Order: sequence, then C-alpha cells, then structure tokens
Amino acid sequence: MEQRVNVKFCFKLGKTATETHEMLMKVYGVEAVSKKCVFEWFKRFRDGKEDVKDEPRSGRTPTSTTPDNIEGERRMLADDRRLSLRRIAEELKISLDSVSNIIHEHLQKRKMCARFVPHKLSDEQKQHRIETSGDFIDACDRNPQFLETIVTGDESWCYQYDPKTKRQSMEWCLSSSLSQKMSSDQIQD
Repeated sequence: MEQRVNVKFCFKLGKTATETHEMLMKVYGVEAVSKKCVFEWFKRFRDGKEDVKDEPRSGRTPTSTTPDNIEGERRMLADDRRLSLRRIAEELKISLDSVSNIIHEHLQKRKMCARFVPHKLSDEQKQHRIETSGDFIDACDRNPQFLETIVTGDESWCYQYDPKTKRQSMEWCLSSSLSQKMSSDQIQD
C-alpha cells in the first residue's frame, strides 16, 4: 500500500513509470514492487482511477474465517486447551482447514505436549487445593473413620486428568512457546 501511494505521488509529479520504479528500487531494494506493477498502476492513474486500494475481486468471499468464529475458537481454547481440531470444527460447523487456519494464522497457536509441573501452581489451582482440603476436613468432622480410607505417599500427585498417551497431553499454546516442559501457569491463552 505504501509503495502504491509513492507511485501515485510520482505520477502526479510527472515522473515516468521507469523513473518511479528506479526510485522505488533505491528506497525499498528487493522489497520494491516489480516494474510491471508500476506500469499497471500508472495506467490506472492515467485512466482516472485515484484510489490506491485493490478493486473487489471475483470469487467466493471467505465465510468461515469471521471475527465470530475467531472469537469462538479463542473462547473454546481458553476453556479447554486440549480440544482437537475436529471437535472445534463440529462445534462451530466449519471445515477443518478453516479451524486450522484460524488457530495457526489468527490466534498464533500450535499444539505442544506439555507436562504439568506441580511446583508452579496458578492462583486458581492453589484455591482449588484449599477448597479440596476444606472438604476433607469437613468429611473427617462428619465421620472420624474417613481418614482410614485415604491412601497417601511421598511425591505422589493425583490429577483430575491423567493422560495415558503423549497425544492426550498435548495442548494449544502460542507459537512462540519453545519449552516442552511447562507449568500450567506458563501455558498462555
């Protein structure tokens, strides 16, 4: 867009298309638009077209990659980072390719195998543990024999979700994340 504005500026100054392309090459180097492109824009300006934006193109407009679907996927992944593409596609009633495009291009996320490290708990997880401990105390107050039913051990952790395979433990996280081992508070939404 910036180069088109520069082409229009040079056109209004009375420069030729060749001179304009040479100036663009000096300023933008390899990023400069082609000579053919400069000539095409000069022709448009000579024909009286002033707008530097692209004209509407023929073909089907994208119907799946909408702000509503992008926000829907963002919310679904915030609720459950282990969702599969197929499940998201079924929920939003869009194609797998569209779901993949939204996740990778718009949300900048990728699937990563993440292991939960219990040493770094989020505030929400800490609160959950406090509530669970309170439930145990209440159960013990109601039934003194309750403690005899609890099995404990050193370095043992029980999770609500215990993945059986590496694939089940994969979660959606930002593409810029590199670490394979991370605590749940490090996995960004």
